[in-house]
Amino acid sequence: MKKKLTWLWLTLIILFAVGIRLTPMFFERDMWYDEAFTGVLLKSSWVQMNDFIFRDVHPPLYYWLLWPWVKLFGSSVVGLRSFSLFFGILIIPSAFYIGKKMFNQRAGLLAALICAISPFAIIYSNEARMYSLFALLFIWTVYFFYLALKTNTWEHWVVWGLLSGLCFYTHYLSLFFFLTFFGAAVIWKFLNAPNKNKTPLLSFLKALFLTKKFWVGALIIFLFFISWLKPFMNHVARKGLGWVEVTQLDQLPETIQFFFLGHIPGKIMAAEPLGFKTFHSEFFNYDFGPFLGAGSLGILIMALIAIASTVLWKNNQKRLEVFILTFLSFGSLVLLIFFSWLGIKLFVARYFLPIAILIFVLLAGLITSFNKKAWPIIATLSVYLLALFLQKPMEYNSGWFQVLNKNKAVIENSQMIIVDNPFEYASARYYLGQNKIKLYNQGNPTEDFSLWIIIDNKGKITNPTQIPSQYPISAIAGQPGKSCEWNSSLKKVGQFGQLYFCQEK
Repeated sequence: MKKKLTWLWLTLIILFAVGIRLTPMFFERDMWYDEAFTGVLLKSSWVQMNDFIFRDVHPPLYYWLLWPWVKLFGSSVVGLRSFSLFFGILIIPSAFYIGKKMFNQRAGLLAALICAISPFAIIYSNEARMYSLFALLFIWTVYFFYLALKTNTWEHWVVWGLLSGLCFYTHYLSLFFFLTFFGAAVIWKFLNAPNKNKTPLLSFLKALFLTKKFWVGALIIFLFFISWLKPFMNHVARKGLGWVEVTQLDQLPETIQFFFLGHIPGKIMAAEPLGFKTFHSEFFNYDFGPFLGAGSLGILIMALIAIASTVLWKNNQKRLEVFILTFLSFGSLVLLIFFSWLGIKLFVARYFLPIAILIFVLLAGLITSFNKKAWPIIATLSVYLLALFLQKPMEYNSGWFQVLNKNKAVIENSQMIIVDNPFEYASARYYLGQNKIKLYNQGNPTEDFSLWIIIDNKGKITNPTQIPSQYPISAIAGQPGKSCEWNSSLKKVGQFGQLYFCQEK
């Protein structure tokens, strides 16, 4: 009966998670630049898609797996986002299983519930990018790493290597995570060395060599890396993350808060494409308000984890589990902050869904292990739900969705559609194809977009006088405070979300 009740709770959590993800944020939210990039690639031929991939800054696995999915379900917004939704939902039973095995059954259920209702997890389950796939692969990589340290068996080290290789083929951040895996293995071996107190330096040097089985897993990762070395070097040479700022340690609590309350993508530690701030879910929003600003909830969560971890460690309980989850989550974040000081700037909030899931499992495990009664779980959920409901409401305000639905006939009859910035151009290319769209970049008409893979420099208009008048034209402006009445032949006929829509008089 207890087992059936557990599965009933897990099923209800999964069904609830599906329900709160299938909102207008999933169906109607505009495809911003990165999602439009995915859509353009998947509407291309297999050869052209791979050409795009080789010239981009991301590895190929997500696109390769999405290719057959799109053949089955189409390249519409729903078809593309449903792939991420599929993996985002799989994260929930995975968190349950890992939490159950590493801690206890209640930890698994609590971790699954946090994954289900976290706005951060919801956002990236609803985005046509690789983050939910990356998170799913990574948490299983961590679990098999934990099993490998615990049992030191060949099969666990081999599976860890294979999953790590797949993570590398999904997101390059995996290379930095491997450093934390190595560090965790070395430190754990040192902590368990029989003579570490008598000869600490010698014990540490011995720990650096680890075991043959670890290096077999590392060799598998290296083979994945070598197989993709040439495109990887091309991607590194492009330096496509120049917009990322240097990160300081004081942003760590804010990042943890993001994991539990979500954030406005594009506002902090992320690119800021125009119109991206209209991201909204009917259930959650991302204006933290006066009580939750400056990472205050993040500080509370970090303090709770620190205190509970210390108590369990002193009581010799769940040491390996707490060490692995803490080191691979917080250790990875601190490592990336350190690398940003060295000029390797990769600290971008949306890359960290895998770390968020680890922290959810860790927090759930600590709460249920520290006290086996029900009140800590109830108290934790009460504080979390209160924090969610304290967030100020934001109006959902779509742009492209409304433009395309309310001006369908005009757009179809237009022989040219002019867009005023590269971000909206990418969206236009996804929604309308490339044949009849042109870019007039109001902010900097002569800007070079040769590094923007899906922006066509050849189709760029540098002066409104170049706009022909002999056939029907529509124009769309998305730059703040600017309309699309660029010459006497164009007239604004409506505003939809952040977009102005113009057509010939």
